Amino acid sequence: MKTLVLNWQQQALSFWQQRAPRERRALQILGAVLLGALLVQLAWSLASSRHKLLRQMPELAATAEQSDRLYEAWQQLSAANAARPLPRPEVLRQAVEQRLGELGPKLVARWNGNGELQLEGRTDFARWLTWTAAMQQENRLLLQRVRLQPGGDGVVVDAVFAFAATAP
Repeated sequence: MKTLVLNWQQQALSFWQQRAPRERRALQILGAVLLGALLVQLAWSLASSRHKLLRQMPELAATAEQSDRLYEAWQQLSAANAARPLPRPEVLRQAVEQRLGELGPKLVARWNGNGELQLEGRTDFARWLTWTAAMQQENRLLLQRVRLQPGGDGVVVDAVFAFAATAP
């Protein structure tokens, strides 16, 4: 590598010495113009990027503020849910089983030995979302694993739920 660099330097020096003084002067001016153009382009790009970022600052600040408010609201909800006592598992199961019919007749539900609810079958997607949200809010039934695939008359569901007290 070192010999390659030395070889290149010797060739450049030889090239420079073979040029007439007027030609050297023209090459120096051309080099200075190119260097100046590169510096102007760099300064232009930096100024343009700075201007763009300055325009985005208010939007980013508003987004950060909104994120902070959402986090505070989430903390308050978490504290409220933690303060609310969790009913006995039998009571929760009974409440969930009463509402399983809302998902339609093509959905099969079974309770695993570890207290998890497994749902398999077809249902309407809007019903699925509404039911899942209601179960989480009312009974703290949390979605652990889900696979949804489009079906002819809705979605094919393969999901596992667990109560908040037993969820990992």
